[in-house]
Formats: sequence, structure tokens, C-alpha cells
Amino acid sequence: MSIAVETQDYLIKLDPNGESKPEMIRRIPLGMPTNNGGIAESELRDLLFRCPEALPIASIDPSYGDAMPVCQELNTAAGRVDALYLNRFGRLTVAEFKLWRNPQARREVIGQILDYAQAMSGGALARAPLGGGFPAL
Repeated sequence: MSIAVETQDYLIKLDPNGESKPEMIRRIPLGMPTNNGGIAESELRDLLFRCPEALPIASIDPSYGDAMPVCQELNTAAGRVDALYLNRFGRLTVAEFKLWRNPQARREVIGQILDYAQAMSGGALARAPLGGGFPAL
């Protein structure tokens, strides 16, 4: 495990065991154009799908922690869900990734998530094959 200390333009990655030297990691400002060193929403989505531990899911609600990625771009009646995660208790987390643009974007993404949840509650997920490898409870 490592610890990241934030500065204005960089993160300093520290090893709490002191087994490796501190590492400087350049911060990529959200919303910066990709042609100027920024990151596209699709890259953010792919990265967070591969590294769900970077999402603050357990900080929001511990019962949804330890999420495992299930799929990306899930088609629903309300549109495509960026990413769907499932934990060992069968709790779903629907993720919609947005780069920070303006305060309106936050309101829009909340509405989008609510639309996805409503569309998914119709039973389509219960019929979908979700393979998994979760331990039996």
C-alpha cells in the first residue's frame, strides 16, 4: 500500500513501509483538452473500470465497498451506463464518469444516474448473464 500526498500540480506517492523512494506524479487537471495533456472521459472511464479501488464507493456507503467491475457501456432504455460494478454481497454500483466542466454537469449526471437506475429496475439485469466468481455467502 502507498500513500499519496497532494500538492498543487503533483502528487507525492509515499511508501508507508519506507521500502521505496517517494515518487512525484504529475496531476492532470480535469477538463484540460486532450491535445494539451488532458484526459478524455473515455480514458477516465477505462482507467476507473480497471482500478475500481480508486473510486470512493466505500466512503459513501461501506456496504457497497470492494466493488468488482462487471461491464462498461451497458445499454439500458435510458442510455449507456459508463460502468457497472458488483460487490460480493450482490450490491450494484452504477457509475457515470464526467470531467468537471461546470456546476450544471453535476446536476445532469445525477439525473442521468437516476434514469439509469429506473431503467435497470425493470428486471433486465436479473435476466442478464453476469458471470462473476464471487464467493458463496
